[in-house]
Amino acid sequence: MTVVSDEPGKLIEHCLALVPASEVRLFSWEVGPLWKRMPEFRVCRIRPTNVSSPWIYLSLGMSLGEGPQTELVLLSQQDNARHVETLAMLADEHLTGRHTLAPGCLLRVGRGWEEGSPQTDMLISLPYPFGPAFEKAPGVRILWALPITPAERLFAEQAGVPALEQLFDAAAIDAVDPFRPDVVGGAASA
Repeated sequence: MTVVSDEPGKLIEHCLALVPASEVRLFSWEVGPLWKRMPEFRVCRIRPTNVSSPWIYLSLGMSLGEGPQTELVLLSQQDNARHVETLAMLADEHLTGRHTLAPGCLLRVGRGWEEGSPQTDMLISLPYPFGPAFEKAPGVRILWALPITPAERLFAEQAGVPALEQLFDAAAIDAVDPFRPDVVGGAASA
């Protein structure tokens, strides 16, 4: 992973107008097919101003491809280069057309979003923690990559994403806790 010294663009400025930050850094992921396909892809890491707020990882470059003009945000309790890799993988899925990342999209990531986390899948959702103004960036829609368990993904596939989101609301989940309880109460095979 390389730290990139690009100047923040309109998308970063949009986010910083809505989310306080103590530091902003840009990273590239120089491994795998995305690097060959789109070397200009970056991830912006926004360090929170206080310890109770999440670290924010924002993709920069998914909207440069064909298809919906979308970028993703991933939240974390801590700084972790793994999130740069996760967003690069999700961007590659979107840019190759294997998945159109839109609200309600469910993806298998294949590993925990934090080391040892049972949340090995992702739900692409509206960025509820930040409100609708965050979603509507200039020329781009920002969506939330929300880590979920395989059992939650299977539940959403069977009962629908709105039913899963209702369970999240009822349980008042801590969306940045990599070891939060599974809201459907069951283990499932991926």
